[in-house]
Amino acid sequence: MGKEIMLSPRRSVSPSDLKPYVLRVRVRQNLPWEEAVLAAGPDTPEYFDVLKVGGQYPAGSGEVVKDILLISDCRWYEIPVIAKTLSLERALPRDIFALAKSHPQLPVELEADLLALEKNPILIVATTECEFEGITCACEVRWNTDGRRVDMGWIGDYGGPNHWFAFVNPA
Repeated sequence: MGKEIMLSPRRSVSPSDLKPYVLRVRVRQNLPWEEAVLAAGPDTPEYFDVLKVGGQYPAGSGEVVKDILLISDCRWYEIPVIAKTLSLERALPRDIFALAKSHPQLPVELEADLLALEKNPILIVATTECEFEGITCACEVRWNTDGRRVDMGWIGDYGGPNHWFAFVNPA
């Protein structure tokens, strides 16, 4: 995969150290926001704020097939460097929603410790942010012992080995 990536003045990694995982996904870009959220996270409560940000991600047209590259063990502020260095595009929430729907057992595919999901859930994070009540947030799909749900959170909270950032390979 190539040379070292300078993620920050004090941290450089080889691309293989980013633990990439690639999945091909069919994304229905015209699916209404609420329907896309609930298909990805059937256990999402109806009062979650993620249901209110769909206007920031207008529906497209038709279906497209995308190669989604998941990278873990990095921080949000490193995303622009990773995307630029590896020539990747940032994933939209609809991309991770389609991924969750088509790979409902993703923690098994990622060989996650299923007994630890209660304290360390698996998160797939869309790398295209949104604004909610003045806070820069990102949409996520979360797998834990209670099931699979869609949520969003402040971008600074994302990072670590169980947080997988989603990118799209444009090639």
